[in-house]
Amino acid sequence: MSLSNITEWLKQCPQMANLFSISAEGNDGDNLITPFSSSDRASISEQKDITGFYEADIVPFVSVYEEYQIDCFRMAYSNEDNYNIMSYEDVKAVCDWIEAQNLTGNFPEIGEQIVRVEPKPFLPSVRFRDVDANLVGYYFTLRITYVNKMKRRGVEYET
Repeated sequence: MSLSNITEWLKQCPQMANLFSISAEGNDGDNLITPFSSSDRASISEQKDITGFYEADIVPFVSVYEEYQIDCFRMAYSNEDNYNIMSYEDVKAVCDWIEAQNLTGNFPEIGEQIVRVEPKPFLPSVRFRDVDANLVGYYFTLRITYVNKMKRRGVEYET
């Protein structure tokens, strides 16, 4: 999946559009979008008999998902005291915006047929706290569920 397409899609959200970390470089430690996890693509039913004959049936799941951690802050390197941090209310508004996009079918272009986009959890989580600076940074996980194009197939092997 293209992270740049997901980034461009998120830029449509008014609360995210001005967050300068949305354009972080791929090798930057404070990326806005970090691939987080994905679902299994298929189940495998396999068996091996006493002669050593191996047989497996690979059955794809109908839909699969990819998850991305969306960080809603970034510290500016030019000035150690300069932070670009979204408030809890703004991050919650991004989660609400994603849910609204899901309902209207406005999905990012990722080269797959998307079934659903959703923030998980539906409320922001705390990414870090800086007690001295009185700052809190938030994140949420963006789950993109799409149609699995993997084909069902069988595997046989005789020893």
